[in-house]
Amino acid sequence: MAVANNEQVQHCSDQDVRPACEAARGLKLRLDDVLARFDDVYNNVNNPATTWTDNRPDMPTHLATASDLLNFHAFAQDVRDYIKGHGQWTIIEELCVKPVQV
Repeated sequence: MAVANNEQVQHCSDQDVRPACEAARGLKLRLDDVLARFDDVYNNVNNPATTWTDNRPDMPTHLATASDLLNFHAFAQDVRDYIKGHGQWTIIEELCVKPVQV
């Protein structure tokens, strides 16, 4: 099995690992923001009497349903909680070099 030289390891660290850590941090922060604003939406789409329908004018291939938004909410919570609760999360945050993009 081949062994990377130090230059290859540095390249991997700079070009692959750190950007991936920054992307993970960005995802976690984005999910925090979305979930923080979702309570009122959740209350609407979780109501069987909701009248909300997706009316995007660009007509995507799939218009969202109330059930889709509830499923997204559950998924977003699970992903965010997994990231935050992972034992290596503090290391991932420490590997971030670039500031958070707002």
